[in-house]
Amino acid sequence: MEPSKPPRVFISYSWESEDHKTWVRYLGECLYRAGIEARLDQWFVQPGESFTAFMEQEVEAADFVLVVCTPSYAHKSNTRQGGVGYEQQIVSGQLMSGTARSKFIPILRKGDYGRGPACAIPTHFLGIAWIEFRDDMAFEESLEDLIRVIFSKPRFAPPPLGARPSLETITTTRLNRIRLTGVGESREHPDSNIEKGDSVKTYLKEADIKLKPDDAEFYYNRGVAFANKRDYDLAIADYNRAIEIDPGDYFAYVDRGDVYSIKGDHDRAIADYTKAIEIEPGDSYVYRARGDAYSYKGDKERAIADYNRAIEIDPDHASAYIDRGKAYSDKGDQDRAIADYTKAIEIEQGESYVYRARGDEYYYKGDHDRAIADYTKAIEIELNDADAHNNRGKAYFAKRDYNRAIADYTKAIEIEPDDIGAYINRGIAYIENGDNDRAIADYSRVIELKPDDATGYLDRGAAYSQKGDYDRAVVDFNRAIKLKPDFATAYFNRGLTYNDKGDKEQAIADYTKVIEIEPGDIGAYINRGIAYFEKGDNDRAIADYTKAIELAPNDADAHRNRGKAYLAKGDYNRAIADYTNAIEIEPDDIGAYINRGIAYFENGDNDRAIADYTKAIEIEPDGATGYLNRGVAYGQKCDYDRAVVDFNRAIKLKPDGAAAYFNRGLTHSAKGNNDRAITDFRKSFELYTAPPDREAALRQLRRLGAE
Repeated sequence: MEPSKPPRVFISYSWESEDHKTWVRYLGECLYRAGIEARLDQWFVQPGESFTAFMEQEVEAADFVLVVCTPSYAHKSNTRQGGVGYEQQIVSGQLMSGTARSKFIPILRKGDYGRGPACAIPTHFLGIAWIEFRDDMAFEESLEDLIRVIFSKPRFAPPPLGARPSLETITTTRLNRIRLTGVGESREHPDSNIEKGDSVKTYLKEADIKLKPDDAEFYYNRGVAFANKRDYDLAIADYNRAIEIDPGDYFAYVDRGDVYSIKGDHDRAIADYTKAIEIEPGDSYVYRARGDAYSYKGDKERAIADYNRAIEIDPDHASAYIDRGKAYSDKGDQDRAIADYTKAIEIEQGESYVYRARGDEYYYKGDHDRAIADYTKAIEIELNDADAHNNRGKAYFAKRDYNRAIADYTKAIEIEPDDIGAYINRGIAYIENGDNDRAIADYSRVIELKPDDATGYLDRGAAYSQKGDYDRAVVDFNRAIKLKPDFATAYFNRGLTYNDKGDKEQAIADYTKVIEIEPGDIGAYINRGIAYFEKGDNDRAIADYTKAIELAPNDADAHRNRGKAYLAKGDYNRAIADYTNAIEIEPDDIGAYINRGIAYFENGDNDRAIADYTKAIEIEPDGATGYLNRGVAYGQKCDYDRAVVDFNRAIKLKPDGAAAYFNRGLTHSAKGNNDRAITDFRKSFELYTAPPDREAALRQLRRLGAE
């Protein structure tokens, strides 16, 4: 510490109550008034800033770290929960890299110093000097003790050094076997993101092993050091030797299990955790760790059983709730997952990823508003949480709020410029917003970042197809298929594009390929049926729609399209049956009411036709087709006045609708009002573009003697 520079201290504590936070803040104020720069999250972490970054920076920069010890703090530190658990990992890293232990000053605020349920001192700080702060009446005296430590001004000084006495030499010293604090009782996965230092400490050198070849402690500690350096094979070798020497070494089994888990060898990890549980059945961490290993293997039931046991042992083990929540999520049980994440939030507030995880479950349930609320909370805690922005963007997208979705995806990209998922999602939002050019730019960026991934080409092809640039779309779909020959979606989208180009044969070939790859793809059957229908092959179209209905009996599109094919074949009763099924599935399906009305009309049942057209008008009052078709049905019943009223309404809604003028002309003619009929036929002739329609209008004009 520079003499002219005020000492800097970081205050580490747990958020267990508002009273406790107030007391910690008061302590910081007292230190500031004493000329000590106290660094406290309540002062220096603003909304949206990272707590973890603040912890890392402050522990590194501080001259001293004040550890405000309570039973809650000790519990979170020992089980690596929340911010306190993260700080413990930072502290362990500092100690392993050679930082003096005197940098860390335990302050006993609540609980006991010794081991037991009320122990307030984290395991890695047991055995070192602490300062008493439990008695508020003695606060000033305790504060002076703390300030003296920080300024290296002890309350008592030793007497002058006396003369050396004559003493007998002791030839043998008995060394007590100790575990290295911050290492021996560590329950963290060694594969953390904290730099532990590049050198193994002197006491772990090979020379020390040679001095103590049968001391399990040395092998264990060196194993921990190797694990912290991510040299896992050497770590396992040392843990093996420690266990050979001391088969009851609980920590060696736990830490070896952790390393096996990191290496992906979950069977061996489970075996080690199981052995550790046999030795010490009351540690919630090991049950949770074994639960994680089972979960990685896909055995969610055993994982949940272990998480349950961890929670029984330690009802405040937030990480166990989080991991159990994930296991429930993987099983599709969103409600239980939400309940577990909620409990974890109650225990350990301020962790952005837990809010994000709960938001994901709400999203999967379709509760997008609650999902957005949780993602927003995660972002408030951690402004640069790219995943929270990305996921909130997905929730906004699901609500069709494309502009907000785009804003969130853009923020995710600002935070992580190479986030392929954010570019893909933003591209989709741009397409839905009608901005195909920006979508293409995003997908081009995806291709730049990952040129061998078919997804970028697939999505860019879809954007080109949306623009009507079918040739470029096909080129991209071809590239996607070359990169991934069994990419059913690429064949499907290419089929849609070929169909839009009018190449029905190639479209049918692509849909057929999709069905070969994924025989249960309903969309492929429906779209191949549409291609057959548009070619005039109603029987093959009906066969494909029938297969789609077999696969998904409640698919309204399949029933509606088969009804259309039956209608084209003149099989009106089957058409009516299919349209009726479509309406039962989707009661507001306007197209099904219109088409069933046509089938009733062709079957001579004008009253039912009129009822269906009336229902279509109720659903969509501004749609011209319902009025047009109902007018025709009224005309067929010789109810010409109502027919004219409906044709007038159809023309008002769609002034360029040639059919409405033509049919109103027929109605005026039937009423004997030929002048009006001629005016309508002439107007329909002007508006019609198809030669047969124009010829029909001319025939009516000639019939009435008009030029």
